Amino acid sequence: EISRAQLWQWVHHATGILDEGTNVSAELFRRLLREEMGKLKDELGDSHFSNGQFRRAAQFVEQITLDEVFAPFLTSRAYADLD
Repeated sequence: EISRAQLWQWVHHATGILDEGTNVSAELFRRLLREEMGKLKDELGDSHFSNGQFRRAAQFVEQITLDEVFAPFLTSRAYADLD
């Protein structure tokens, strides 16, 4: 929850700047998410990755990070999206 909240704050506020001066934008977040998903797929292999819920989880993380309104609890939002 803390990491998720921090990501949302960095993306939505101008003060979201990394130590080296990079602004944490929606574009940067999306690029890093794609890179991490690629690493995960390479580590797990195509079959295991495709059979898992990794893409769905990444879409959910992207949605709650980029939404204009901060979701108070990850679990409440996740359960609502399952319905």
